[in-house]
Amino acid sequence: MLEAVAFSFVISSCSATPPRLTTDVGSGKFDLKPEPKHFTVAKVITGAIEEYHYKSVKLDDSLSSQIFNKYLKDLDGSRSMLLASDVKDFEQFRYQIDDQLEAGDLTAGYYIYNHYADRLSQRVDYALSLLKTKMNLDSTDSYVLDREKEPWFSTSTDLNNYWNKRIRYELINQKLISKDDKKAYDIITKRYENLKSQLAKLKSEDVFETYMNAFSSTVEPHTVYLSP
Repeated sequence: MLEAVAFSFVISSCSATPPRLTTDVGSGKFDLKPEPKHFTVAKVITGAIEEYHYKSVKLDDSLSSQIFNKYLKDLDGSRSMLLASDVKDFEQFRYQIDDQLEAGDLTAGYYIYNHYADRLSQRVDYALSLLKTKMNLDSTDSYVLDREKEPWFSTSTDLNNYWNKRIRYELINQKLISKDDKKAYDIITKRYENLKSQLAKLKSEDVFETYMNAFSSTVEPHTVYLSP
C-alpha cells in the first residue's frame, strides 16, 4: 500500500520576497493575498518537485492544465457554487500556472480562490434566506446529488433553483432523522451559520495550502503540503 507523503517547508530565516502578483486577485467580498513567505515557499516547493521527485516532473502547459482542473475540482467538485462565466474567466490561468509557480507567482491560486469564496458566501446567504421561510417539502422535483460531470450553471437563477432543491433535500433528510420540522430547520440553519462563520475566518494560509495541495497531488496523489 502506498503511504501518504507529507512535506512541509519552514523558511523563517529567509528575507521576505517582494510580492509577485500579476493582477488584482480580490473579488467583491474577499481580498485574501499571499503572505511574503508564501512566494518563497512556492518557489522552493516547485523547485523541489522538479528536481527531486522520482517521476522527473516537467512543469509545462500540460501539467499546468491538470493543476488547474484539480484546483477547480477541489474547490467546487459539485459544480454548485461557481458559474460558467467564472470558470471561463479562470481559463486565463490554465496554461500560466506552470510559469507562475516557477516564478513564485501565486496570482492564479488567490484569484480563483477569492472568487470561489465570494460565490460560496452568496450560496450560504441564499440558503439561510430560504431557511427563514416555510418550504414546500412535498414537491416531486428531482434533485441531482452528484453534479461532478454536469455542466456549470449559466445563471444565478439556475443556481438558485438548484439550491432551493438542495435545501429542501437536506430538510427532508433531517426531518426523517429528527422526526420534527422545527428541529430539522434548526439543525440545517445551524449548519449554514457555522459555514458562514468559517468563511469569515478564512486566512491567507488556507488559500496557500489548498493551492499547493492541488499542485502536489496532481504530481503525486499521495503527496500533500502541510502548513508549518
